[in-house]
Amino acid sequence: IKKWKTFLRKQFDLFIKQLIERMHRKTAVRTFWGVIAAAPQYTCGKKEKYPFVSLALLKQWLSAIPGKLEQDRSLRVMVESEFLHQYVDVQYFAYIALAELAKDQYCRDSTDQSKAELLYQLLNMLQRAQTQHELDEGSYLFEPPKNEVMIEENFMSEDEDSEEENDDDDDNDNTSLPRDDDDNNEKKKSLSTPPKSRAFQYQQLKCHRRAMCRAWLAVLRLPLPPSGLKHALQVLPTRVLPHIPHPLRFSEFLVQAYNHDGVIPVLALDGLFSLMIECGLEYPRFYTSLYRLIQPTLFYVKYRIRFFELLIKCLTRNEMLPAHIVAAFCKRLLRSSLNAPPSGCLFTLALTSNLLRKHPECACLIHRSSSSEVEDKFDSNADDPKKARALESSLWELKALEEHYHPAVATMALSIGREDNKAPMHDLEVFLRHTYKSLFDQERKRLDKKRRKVPLTFSKPKALFVETDVFSRILKIP
Repeated sequence: IKKWKTFLRKQFDLFIKQLIERMHRKTAVRTFWGVIAAAPQYTCGKKEKYPFVSLALLKQWLSAIPGKLEQDRSLRVMVESEFLHQYVDVQYFAYIALAELAKDQYCRDSTDQSKAELLYQLLNMLQRAQTQHELDEGSYLFEPPKNEVMIEENFMSEDEDSEEENDDDDDNDNTSLPRDDDDNNEKKKSLSTPPKSRAFQYQQLKCHRRAMCRAWLAVLRLPLPPSGLKHALQVLPTRVLPHIPHPLRFSEFLVQAYNHDGVIPVLALDGLFSLMIECGLEYPRFYTSLYRLIQPTLFYVKYRIRFFELLIKCLTRNEMLPAHIVAAFCKRLLRSSLNAPPSGCLFTLALTSNLLRKHPECACLIHRSSSSEVEDKFDSNADDPKKARALESSLWELKALEEHYHPAVATMALSIGREDNKAPMHDLEVFLRHTYKSLFDQERKRLDKKRRKVPLTFSKPKALFVETDVFSRILKIP
């Protein structure tokens, strides 16, 4: 019997190896998945043994999927719809498998971006369980037993199992971000429905969240390519951080991304600011780094609207900002807007107007007068707002913007400092959406209402060419 088992195991391993070599074909992908469905592992209960997804086979299947899933759209749809999205237990074990694969890859070769990109694509394809009700009513590859108590239930590795002991009070953890309405109403639903026996870890929502947290942390340690890093920074604040037990574990990754050059810090700003506001993360150099990001080129980058939305949150929601910080931001924004398009100028002027009215101690920037010429003490090259000496300067950029070619910019620049105390604050969301096209259409509609006729020429021409031209007598206007 032992020889027969050894022979079967050897033939089974050979079959799996041949499937891995042919994973570029969709038939091999489906066949491998059939092997996973037909060869489960077993765990012990009080009554009998129960099957669950083989973690070893799932790891081989995920690591063998050919790369560049984004390019092969049909393969991506097949993997999502037929395998990863269909079964609740598969999603749980996929998180665990991806975490282990990422750790193995980090220990083996921490510079391979192609493998890191593949693992991130697979992780991003997994769906997150919204509520415990979805787990109870979801479909399973191996249906869990009812009214059963488990004897052994250790799907994690030793390191992960030790972390599990430290996460027992996740539900009472006050460092978690606010969750969706579905999550907040989970307790109300549980009161109206009878409790169900959830013997396995993959039947519990908190275990799904822990597995999801570990998978994301493990994959983000890998050297993602710039495109993958940008995408991860965009989805973290909305799809990951609000739904995991300990968001502060991602602070190191976000701080490192925030210290990058280029557009990466702009994308990391949202997640880092969320951790500071909701979880109490202490990052003293946050506003210094934010101040350094404000450059004239920022008004032309792809993610400028996203950055300006976060800039509004950072400057308007924090009422404890000192005057010299607010003055430095106003000064730097207006200095950068001198080389900005009209839409950027309008947003900068609206934000500056709101900040000046919200912080009256900065009124000296627009009411400072002198009978003779004075030197501007503002240091535009300083990347630290504390060293910029903005309060010792004035917003002379407003005078330059009053001569702007666009009438809306000139009018708004002229109105700053002359607002009535009862005047409402500017709606900055409206100014964020302005573009060249929207400003042109707005001006055209304004002219249409006045029914103005645009003059095309001063006098009626008599010919196509002037009289002094050699072709003046060839073509004549009758």
